[in-house]
Amino acid sequence: MATATDSLQKYRDKRDFERTPEPSGGAAAERVDEGRSYCIQKHAASRLHYDFRLELDGVLKSWAVPKGPSLVPGDKRLAVAVEDHPVEYGSFEGVIAEGEYGGGTVLLWDRGSWEPLGDPHQGMANGKLEFLVHGEKLHGKFVLVKLARGEAEWLLLKSRDEHALEQGEIVATEPRSVASERTLDEIAEQEGATPKQLQRAQKLVAAEGASTTRSKPATKKTAKKTAEKAVKKAPARTKKAAARAPARRRKAAAQDAGTDDEAPPAFVDPQLATLVADAPEGAGWVHEIKLDGYRVQCRIADGEVTLSSRNQLDWTAKVPELVEAAGQLECRSAILDGELVWVDAQGRTDFSKLVGALGHTRRPNLVYFAFDLLHLDGRDLRSAPLLDRKAALQQLCKGAPKLVRYSDHVEGRGDEFFAAACELGVEGIISKRADAAHRGGRGRDWLKIKCLKRQELIIVGYTPPTHARDRFGSLVLAVQGDDGLVYAGRVGTGFARDDRQQLFARMEPLARKGCPLAAKPRAPGLTHVHWLEPQLVGEVAFSEWTPDGRLRHPSFKGLREDKPAKDVVRERPAAAKPATKPSRARGQPADDDEPAGVKITNPAKVLFADVGVTKLALAQYYAAVAPVMLPLMRGRPLMLLRCPDGTAKPCFYQKHAGTKLPAGVISFEVEEQDGELEDALVVESEEGLVGTVQMGALELHLWGSRRDAIENPDRMVLDLDPDPTVGFAKVALAAVELRERLRAVKLDSFVMSTGGKGLHVVVPLDPALPFAEVLDYSHALAQELVRSNPREFIAQATKVKRTGKIFIDYLRNGRGATAISPYSTRARPGAPVAVPLAWEELDGLTAPPEFTLATVRDRVAAGTDPWRGYDAVQQRLPSAASRKRSR
Repeated sequence: MATATDSLQKYRDKRDFERTPEPSGGAAAERVDEGRSYCIQKHAASRLHYDFRLELDGVLKSWAVPKGPSLVPGDKRLAVAVEDHPVEYGSFEGVIAEGEYGGGTVLLWDRGSWEPLGDPHQGMANGKLEFLVHGEKLHGKFVLVKLARGEAEWLLLKSRDEHALEQGEIVATEPRSVASERTLDEIAEQEGATPKQLQRAQKLVAAEGASTTRSKPATKKTAKKTAEKAVKKAPARTKKAAARAPARRRKAAAQDAGTDDEAPPAFVDPQLATLVADAPEGAGWVHEIKLDGYRVQCRIADGEVTLSSRNQLDWTAKVPELVEAAGQLECRSAILDGELVWVDAQGRTDFSKLVGALGHTRRPNLVYFAFDLLHLDGRDLRSAPLLDRKAALQQLCKGAPKLVRYSDHVEGRGDEFFAAACELGVEGIISKRADAAHRGGRGRDWLKIKCLKRQELIIVGYTPPTHARDRFGSLVLAVQGDDGLVYAGRVGTGFARDDRQQLFARMEPLARKGCPLAAKPRAPGLTHVHWLEPQLVGEVAFSEWTPDGRLRHPSFKGLREDKPAKDVVRERPAAAKPATKPSRARGQPADDDEPAGVKITNPAKVLFADVGVTKLALAQYYAAVAPVMLPLMRGRPLMLLRCPDGTAKPCFYQKHAGTKLPAGVISFEVEEQDGELEDALVVESEEGLVGTVQMGALELHLWGSRRDAIENPDRMVLDLDPDPTVGFAKVALAAVELRERLRAVKLDSFVMSTGGKGLHVVVPLDPALPFAEVLDYSHALAQELVRSNPREFIAQATKVKRTGKIFIDYLRNGRGATAISPYSTRARPGAPVAVPLAWEELDGLTAPPEFTLATVRDRVAAGTDPWRGYDAVQQRLPSAASRKRSR
């Protein structure tokens, strides 16, 4: 396999890094961790397109997508593979100089992480790469499929899941940058684009209809549904956290909260800041450090903690340690607004490290800085002045776990605070009106001012222009060193054409033959430099110095007539105390190390590699859900899917007892179809349930009968298994139709999510009939559905005939056949769980519900049991005669 450095050679060959602000990727070869960053950059080059990038093997695999991504399944977006880019490119936003490769404005449209579904190298080689995206705008499953007609041409497709849309264009409704919240024209104007580049960006933005206003969701109804859906599936805080949370109401600083008991809204439209050049003056403003992380809204209500991203994505399961910490705040209900960041040992935030940390289980550097309080103990605080809200927030954060911190501020002195913040090396500051109420959306009550380093530099030469009318390409810069002038890089952006003409008139008389530098640089693009006498001094804004003493992302600001060249040296800021003191974040409370009294061998072994679920965590899960799981499985013969080394290694099925079984997993003799007696496995206790984890079992499948009446099933299962092209909404409707048909013959039924794409409809029965009769009845019922709608249903297992249809699998009702146990995990990516549902939970679902170990534990701890009363149902299938009459 080629190294990252090798695969970046094509990228480097196309670029002059003295003229382009793009990163050279010099650190790519040193990257040893297996990162999974993802980004999309909106690129207004000669033609507008979107660059889709996935980190793999230390580089960003890249595709140019002319129309941009879509969230609508079935939309086929051409994606042309281009050269690998360095990982650092994932944070690039700015203007590539005219005449350079890809010259134009670049906007960071989305960023986050990705998860391959399967081996990504094999997927790339086979021409089908399936993966999950966890971005700020995009989420869910996508597929890249290579077209047969060319090596470089692929299709980018959105898979059907809960994040998919039926219609609409996400690139039109969300045109702004996730890093700076600017549009293309704002970036072009502020980053020194040429008039041609700026005009191109302005035309594109005008076409989007987003030049001055932020895009809104398609409709208020859509936004409300999204928020309600996020709240419905958000898990409660853990049982131990709930036990520690105080029962009394916290006395907030805002005493006028009174006795209102208004529930906090599901989601509050976040207040957004407008980018300005200078910090506002006056005592009416407060100023905070601008943090480089993810905006997260934390909602606490009814013993549950819900986390939402700025775009209303449910982040509750993504940051369980924040759920735990927020559950310990002394309040009954609240909505906190803040930023989730990764903090290093010096107190600096690092977005790339944050993205990487969210893909791992150990992440002590995570910190949630809370900067606003919108709701508290039944009182809506949005109309209160900001300083009053922050006073209440500061009180709320006192004594909180170290993961949750109050984001402090200074009042007035904006210029001083901004200068101090920039000296610390942070991204910038946020300035807020002290007396303003909360207003959702972008406005001028909140302003953001970004830091850029500035430095005077000596102009010692210039490179030839790409177009003669520009007079020069870039300026060659230097500073005074111990042994003479030291090369400091080049700057090629920040000039208007008039500036170029005037500056060239000043440089032309200073021409000289030789290089004035102490050592002539050996850098690309310096073979045809016009050298100058070192007299002119210019001011340049830039992001940082490279390790070899050159400017990164420079932009020319103008000549400094007041500074002689002899005084220009590299400015080095004095060391300063870190803005925040790092500390170890508090994780979730430890569960019992011996769940159900079972000592777990090799407890740290990872069974679900993609989400980091360990053997101990799975055992703790089964101990937690045993009260609702065991009544449904006691006495039933089991078939186990065993994966002793986790899902990453081969698995196998086992339905007969071996020579040695863990405590609590017992066996009894069952006659097989061939007449032989075999020892079947059965679990009767919590100890036995946890014992299956000792065996490495990741799926538990159940017979339809119990040992005390082994030949007579006490349930009937109909498995609705859709073809991949069938939407889940149709599966839900099919389940409801099946329920109504069963009701018509006076049979109650229950519904369960399988942990996959289908549903089980389960009918409890008195164990009165043999398997053959129950199988016949389920077959007849399936055929009734097929006859009523042959375009949507099929009762044959033949896969070639199932395209576009729902297979009604009645065969699970035969003797010895099994179905997945309620509350069992599935040996699939994400460690999904088969979960009993209430029928009303199907309303409005367009994708299979996603349950994880954490969400199911919290669901059970909260007392949610949709199948309560299942065991009390007493009913029998209609008699054979009545069944014939009903047909």
